[in-house]
Amino acid sequence: APSFLRVGHVELWARRALRGDAGGGEGLEVLVRYAIQREFDGKVDLSAPLGLQLVQMLREFARRQARTTAHWIRVGYVQGNMNSDNCLLSGRTMDYGPFGFIERYERTWSPFTSDMERKFGFERQPIAAQ
Repeated sequence: APSFLRVGHVELWARRALRGDAGGGEGLEVLVRYAIQREFDGKVDLSAPLGLQLVQMLREFARRQARTTAHWIRVGYVQGNMNSDNCLLSGRTMDYGPFGFIERYERTWSPFTSDMERKFGFERQPIAAQ
């Protein structure tokens, strides 16, 4: 991957900011501004107010994530553990274990044996990507 900026990084700093932790808001802003520059060059209007930049970033991220997930469904791929720590802001994922390809159709099949509820199963991946 070109970078390893994760959705989980943004979530972590957002939680800190919401709790009012010292430096939480500033840390979140630094991270978001860097992410916009690093991952969304040409997709976000840098002259816009930061709030609008965030909306533009989110829309582009959602487009990328939807594209990735649609390709997975198209080829029968199951990421296995689809959480925010494994989702990159670039629209890619990492930490591909456990993963697999369905051999016969089973809508909630998952190679992740610890996911007893099948939250990250085959047809649930688009929901997990949200």
